[in-house]
Amino acid sequence: MVYRVVVTPSELLVKLQTLKGSRDPLFLYFVSDRLKNNERWCPDCRSADPMIDEALQSAPASATLLEVQVTRPEWKESPGPAHFLRQPPFKVTSVPTVMQFDPATQKPTKRFVDGECEQIEALAAMFMGSNFDSAM
Repeated sequence: MVYRVVVTPSELLVKLQTLKGSRDPLFLYFVSDRLKNNERWCPDCRSADPMIDEALQSAPASATLLEVQVTRPEWKESPGPAHFLRQPPFKVTSVPTVMQFDPATQKPTKRFVDGECEQIEALAAMFMGSNFDSAM
């Protein structure tokens, strides 16, 4: 089973350092956090969640998925456009975004953004480690 960890943006950097040099598949899922009713504040994230969960079943058991949850205020207001996740190497333009991430180079190799996160066959191919050519 895939090792899945929920982290805040600040925890992400620490976690990536611990995974540096790993040869196991690593995926980052940038998604809105949950409200008090346990729903995500982002409707696209709510739609993507079940697709990500289903596609993850194709991933090798040695894979890790870091679910990076952002709050609405930090994503939309402050720091908003200046958020470090919007800068290299992540370049997250919107949530949801899921990417394959190379722990050695600390750079993404494939990514899916917004509605692309609902393309279950393409996601499954990425999680399986195929050579699917995604929009980077």
